[in-house]
Amino acid sequence: MTVLITRSEPGASQLAVALREQGVGCLVSPLLAVRSLEPWSINTYHAGHGWQASNIPEPNPLVVIVLSAHAAHRYVASDLFKQRMSSQKFEHVAIGPASAAPLIEVGITPLLPDQPVSEGIVEMPYFSRGSQVWDDHWAWIVSGKEGRDHIAPMLTDRLGLHFCKISVYERTEVEPADWNPSTISVVSVASNQALEVFKRHWLLRGGNMNVPLLVPSMRLLELAQHSGFNNARNVGSASTQQLVEAICAMDLAHD
Repeated sequence: MTVLITRSEPGASQLAVALREQGVGCLVSPLLAVRSLEPWSINTYHAGHGWQASNIPEPNPLVVIVLSAHAAHRYVASDLFKQRMSSQKFEHVAIGPASAAPLIEVGITPLLPDQPVSEGIVEMPYFSRGSQVWDDHWAWIVSGKEGRDHIAPMLTDRLGLHFCKISVYERTEVEPADWNPSTISVVSVASNQALEVFKRHWLLRGGNMNVPLLVPSMRLLELAQHSGFNNARNVGSASTQQLVEAICAMDLAHD
C-alpha cells in the first residue's frame, strides 16, 4: 500500500515521516514548489469595486489574517512586520495550527477558527460583532498569490470592512516523481491548483478515477467530485495529524 503525497515541501516530507511512523508506505511527489515574491503582490478590496492592484499595504489594520504556514514564515521575517509590530499592536488570525506556529514563535498568540478552512474564519465569533466595530476599517490577508479570495467579499458585505491582500509567495508547477498509478492506494491533495495538476498527470499515466483522494475542505471535495474523482473524501483540514488519523481510520496501512 502506498500513499501518494502531492503537497509542497516541507509539508510533504513531514507528512511522510508521520505516516511511516504508523506503518504506512508513502511516495513523496510534490506537484508545486513555493517561491517567495519580491516585491509582494498587493491588492485591495472595497465593496462595489472588487479587487484592485496597489503598491503598498493599507496602514493600520484592525486584524491580520494569515492563511498558510508559508505565508506566516515570510510575514514574520519581513521588515514590514517588524516595523508595524514595533509601533502598533493589532489582532492576528491564523487559519490553523501550522499557520499559527511562526506567529507564536515571535510572541503573538493568534485567534484560530474552529475549522481550519476559510469558511471557518468567516464564521468566527470574532467577526460576529456588530458592523459598527468594523465599518470602514481595514484588515490584511497574508497568503499565497493563488489563494482564495472569498473571505474579503463575504466579510466586506457583512461588516463594511475593507481588505488588503498581501501575497508573499506563489506556487509554481514542478515535474512529479516517476510513479505508477497502479501502485498507489490513496492520494493526498491540498489545493485546487494541485488538484488540477494532479488530475492531468494521473490521467496521462492511466490512473483510475476511483482512487481514494483525500482533500482538506468541502470546497475542494466538490471540485474533486466535479473533476471526476468519485472516491474523494473531505478530511476537514490540511494538518498532518488529521491526515494521518484519516488514513489510519481507512485501514489502508494493511491493505
